[in-house]
Amino acid sequence: MQFSLLHPDITTTVSGSANPVNIRNWAKWAAEPIDQQLLAEVHAIFAPVKNLGHLEGLKENN
Repeated sequence: MQFSLLHPDITTTVSGSANPVNIRNWAKWAAEPIDQQLLAEVHAIFAPVKNLGHLEGLKENN
């Protein structure tokens, strides 16, 4: 959630839970600084598939 909240191209982040404790924790964690080292590691893991999409249906509709 930290990534979504800090990303300049994401204007809305919606999450939900039936557990109020989860929502309180998310609010607390959202206020903490993001772990830049962890973020860099995650970006490296996903680099090979970045910006790949999934085509489905007719070619002209994708």
